[in-house]
Amino acid sequence: MSFEIIRAEGIGFCFGVRRAIDLLTDYVGKHGPIETMGAVVHNRPVVQKLEGMGITIAEGIEEIKGSRVAIRSHGISPGEEAELRRRNIEIVDTTCPFVHRAQMAAKRLAGDGFYVVIFGEQGHPEIKSVMGYAGAKGIATLEAADIAKLSPVAAKTRGFCRRRRKYRNCFPLS
Repeated sequence: MSFEIIRAEGIGFCFGVRRAIDLLTDYVGKHGPIETMGAVVHNRPVVQKLEGMGITIAEGIEEIKGSRVAIRSHGISPGEEAELRRRNIEIVDTTCPFVHRAQMAAKRLAGDGFYVVIFGEQGHPEIKSVMGYAGAKGIATLEAADIAKLSPVAAKTRGFCRRRRKYRNCFPLS
C-alpha cells in the first residue's frame, strides 16, 4: 500500500489562541498597553506584531512592570493568580475556555479525592496551569509507562465511575 503525505502550508491558530489575540487587541484598543504572562502564541512574527500594538511579554510575575497583566490562553495556576492579586495587579483573563474546563475538572477531581493524571509535558505552561488546580494530588507525564503503573485502590472504583458518569476511568486516592 502506498500513499502520499501532503503537508499543510498553514493551519492557523487554535480557538483559544485566536480568542486571546482578539481579546488582547480589543483591550489594547480601549485601554492601552498591557503585558502578558508569557507569550500569547509561539509564532515570532505574530508576537512582534502584538508588541508593536503595545502587548508585551513578562515571562514571570517578577518581570511585570505595570499594574495590569493578561493571562494567556494557557492559563495560570491558582497560586500565581493569588500572587497577582496580592500585588494588586489587574488581571485580564484570556484563558481558553477548554483549558479552564480542564482546570476546573482537575480541581474537582482532586477535591473529591482522586489522583489527577495529565498526559502532557510537565514544563508546558498549560499543563502547569492545570496541575496547579490538582495541587499535590496529581502528575503530568508523557510516559505511557507511568500511567500503566496506576491501578485502582478498590475494586468498586470502576462501578463507582460508571454509576456517577461524572468521571471516566478514574481512581480514588486511599
